[in-house]
Amino acid sequence: MVCNFFSVENLRGYTCGLWTSFHLFLSLSSDEQAPLFVEAMSEMILNHFSCLECRKNFRNEIELFPLSDVTDHSSGVRWLWKLHNSGMNYDLF
Repeated sequence: MVCNFFSVENLRGYTCGLWTSFHLFLSLSSDEQAPLFVEAMSEMILNHFSCLECRKNFRNEIELFPLSDVTDHSSGVRWLWKLHNSGMNYDLF
């Protein structure tokens, strides 16, 4: 795993660690847990992430990829993959 591209020096390791954790936890979730996990993950980012620009970018992305798209494990994994790849277009995310 590489966490040193598209770098914002004071945020890169932290945000990379978050994405890694999100991918790991979602990959281990059951069909029933996946929608709950993405909701909790989104609430954490939208309400507690210290980078306000990152929060705004994330809010924009979940308008493109609504949480309601996640109905089971497989759809959750695909949702996070699309969300993460789309978010790579931002300097901060």
